[in-house]
Amino acid sequence: MSTRIESESVVSLSGQAVNIRGESVILLCASLFYFRIPPELWQERLQQVREAGYNCIDVYFPWNFHELQEGTWEFTGMRDADRFLQLASEAGLWVIARPGPYICSEWDGGSLPAYLYAKEPALRIRDNDPAFLQHVARWYAQILPILHRHEVTNGGSVIFVQLENELDFYDCSDPAGYMAALRDMAATHGLTVPLIACAGQGGLVQAFGLTEGIVPTCNFYPNDRDPDFEHKVLHYREVLHRLGLPLLVTETNRSHYLLRRLLSAGAKLLGPYLQASGTNFGFTNATNNWGKPLAFLTSDYDFGGMISPEGHLREEVQEAKLLARFIRAYGRAIAESEPNSGSKWSVAGEKEGVFGPYALRLKGGGELIFVTNGEERSKQISLHHEDASQASSTGTLTLAASRSLALPAMVPLSNWGVPGHLVSSTAELYMAEQQKDGVVLAFHKEGDNAEIILSVDVANNPMTEGMQVIHREGQLILQLSGAETALCRFELKEGQRCTVIVTSRLNALRTEAIYLDGSITITEDPPVSNEPDPAPAALDWRFVARKGWKAPIQAATAQTKGAKAEFLERLGVYRGYAWYEAETNW
Repeated sequence: MSTRIESESVVSLSGQAVNIRGESVILLCASLFYFRIPPELWQERLQQVREAGYNCIDVYFPWNFHELQEGTWEFTGMRDADRFLQLASEAGLWVIARPGPYICSEWDGGSLPAYLYAKEPALRIRDNDPAFLQHVARWYAQILPILHRHEVTNGGSVIFVQLENELDFYDCSDPAGYMAALRDMAATHGLTVPLIACAGQGGLVQAFGLTEGIVPTCNFYPNDRDPDFEHKVLHYREVLHRLGLPLLVTETNRSHYLLRRLLSAGAKLLGPYLQASGTNFGFTNATNNWGKPLAFLTSDYDFGGMISPEGHLREEVQEAKLLARFIRAYGRAIAESEPNSGSKWSVAGEKEGVFGPYALRLKGGGELIFVTNGEERSKQISLHHEDASQASSTGTLTLAASRSLALPAMVPLSNWGVPGHLVSSTAELYMAEQQKDGVVLAFHKEGDNAEIILSVDVANNPMTEGMQVIHREGQLILQLSGAETALCRFELKEGQRCTVIVTSRLNALRTEAIYLDGSITITEDPPVSNEPDPAPAALDWRFVARKGWKAPIQAATAQTKGAKAEFLERLGVYRGYAWYEAETNW
């Protein structure tokens, strides 16, 4: 494969970054499916995702949702994919479009139309079978022109198009030929954005067939507390890096605790599956494939993501906002960062159950040191560097239960327009903004204490509230003990003003703005809950006949012993149920 993927759509991929319209970005991506949400609520759901700090959504396009019967297509109302994509663009969200032909998504038939199974001779579905591909071509002829209109090239927000879905789970006899055929179909419809193909169980070759022009991505569904998770992810990151590609994680679990662990391993796309839940209307729900055959899914399509099927915000939305602020704070430096396998950091203190440290080498200098507590109790730890010329220690910090922190080390303050370095910190930098003639840096602490070391040349004595400052060999050591929120303001000899704010994690979750005078705008978030929505009151259901209502189809079949009833697809029933009757003289 080539070492760099570029397109006329101004989307480019390299081993270090995803670049869109000249800006390197970390994609924080929520699954949001128009076919599981009433169209009257599409705009609201998209806005909720955007307000949670996400900058991207991924969306499947189910073939059998739009082809009601063979040759009959529908793209209006709830099926108006064009309008949905327009609303996503208006909401300021990038889109990863996933048109299949197979989508899984615990959707009826994985979106493959049921009539395909009634074709004679039998089709080899999801394979390099010309007869099957003829049908796929008809579907692509409907959906790909819509996606093309909404590519970033044409002023829209579609940045990737995924072909197929987790093909490595399926026994495809010719993945290279099959994926090449899908790629060529996409080309005939003018798509210019990168084409991707996701591996569901790590089989990159089986998922995309080493096909030129298709970018492999990964789906990871681990135990969130797997102590070896970063090692496993780093393996795939290295494989893709050798191809000149970034690690794109198209699906993973929904906890932002896990997303931080992925970020530490160099992932540039963080795609938790189903942060915005929905409803399987009608007979669209399918059986799952999680080890329990015939385990039917309910109407609610809800894996506990940050937005419930009804649109209620759950507690995880606060973690989403915090992670998004953290990523924005480092900007290009983290978007173009690389894992530092040669990092010399180690953990001391209560390190049992602590994963890491893992270091990201930031663009322009410095590192972020990630440490994760995989246990249910807080730990007191410190980070040490074996090189005495580095910040030899970050001091003691509290690492709360089930928490992952990213702590800065020797990060240039030039990232935010001022000279000097952020040498080390026991608190996580979660917001940073240049304002007029200075910069404001906001940190959140775990526990009561925090220590931040800056290498700066100050023009005057700092003004502090709630913390003390120690001057030592060209460094300012800011120490906080007990105060919920503290600040330090000073002026540099070059004339810029600098403000450092340290606050509680709870305040960080609710911060909307920070200012050079040290003030913070804190908002009261809407009520959030991890509890399921209450069940409706009992209803007295009764049948009411309607004009034009037809009873389920009846098929007299089993006339002789051992005869089999015809399956529904051959009777023209592609979704739903039917009644069968038979007579016997036994």
